[in-house]
Amino acid sequence: MSLGKSGNRVSVGATATIRTDLEHAMIIKKMHEMGIRSEHAYMAGMASIGLTLAAWMGSLKMEPGKGLDRADRWGIFVGEWAPTFFGLGLALSHYEQQDGTLTASNVHELRERQKAV
Repeated sequence: MSLGKSGNRVSVGATATIRTDLEHAMIIKKMHEMGIRSEHAYMAGMASIGLTLAAWMGSLKMEPGKGLDRADRWGIFVGEWAPTFFGLGLALSHYEQQDGTLTASNVHELRERQKAV
């Protein structure tokens, strides 16, 4: 514990948590500015689920002498990507809602444009 400017005790862990949250917010903001939207992260999550199956089956067929353990490791390795992408999608979605770039009217407008094409 350390003393803050006002003399109150401040937990070092709490300070690190606040700093980490701000860093994550900056990363999400930067991703949004780069044009990455929540839909992109969700699509990447879904694709990684398919890629997990492909990696598992591919490892079984392409590395026949390595066994099931090796295939399982590949599947688990790639399988860890899906929750990461879904988490990024949620964070981007929250940012888009706060930023005002994701609203129900925007979603309806996008659906109408897709139907027109």
